[in-house]
Amino acid sequence: MSLAATCAVATAAACTVEDRCVEPTPTAEDALAYLGQRYSVGPKYLTLPAPSRAQLEAAVALALRSPDHRGLRPFRFMRVTDDQRDRLGGLFAADAARRGHGATEVARARERAHNGPALLAMVARVRANVEYVPDHEQWVCVGGGLMNFLNALHLMGFGAKVLSGASVRDAAIQAAFCDAGETLVAWIVTGRPSRRSHAKAIVSDVPALSDWVGVRFDSASTAEVPGMPRTSGHASSLRRPGAKCPRCPPVAPP
Repeated sequence: MSLAATCAVATAAACTVEDRCVEPTPTAEDALAYLGQRYSVGPKYLTLPAPSRAQLEAAVALALRSPDHRGLRPFRFMRVTDDQRDRLGGLFAADAARRGHGATEVARARERAHNGPALLAMVARVRANVEYVPDHEQWVCVGGGLMNFLNALHLMGFGAKVLSGASVRDAAIQAAFCDAGETLVAWIVTGRPSRRSHAKAIVSDVPALSDWVGVRFDSASTAEVPGMPRTSGHASSLRRPGAKCPRCPPVAPP
């Protein structure tokens, strides 16, 4: 599938009905096959050009299609522009020094701020005590948004990798990126891949898809599955498409 065709998939979400391009149109099989080739590409294999602002906005538009009960939008992305890399490098170096690293490791930490043609931070805001939307549902939305973002970059011909490590947990770095109640989740580096990405070894022998063979507890009793919240009969998945849940009062925008 051509780059123009793959870009059509990623940019469609950002276009209005009036200006949406219809040619070239990739088939579903083309898109699935191309997405199946997406693997992480490390910073040393990413080259210029970086995604443009418009391309990043198209990727964010697809990220926002992640399942989001009650529209909380529990994540956002922040681009670290080239003129801010040195400032971020200083934060990385200070974090490494606080953790007791020597001069060589501190210098390496500073240089990591210059990894990749483009560098973004993903920030999450998972709200506690939101009725009918427990924390784990919000984190699922965050993860879905991240995957959609990576897939969009891949469809536009870019490679990317998600990085975390100690830097995302450092209080000073968290404060530099996060508002109250937010968490710095990860860094995303992206650019044109200089080599073909490849699959990683599968370390689990547990099948990713299996058939359910029956209940694991007495469905007629009040027993609950450990780790899962009470639903009080709330079954949003059974409502007709587009219907509002009568039990969900409006939530203020994040």
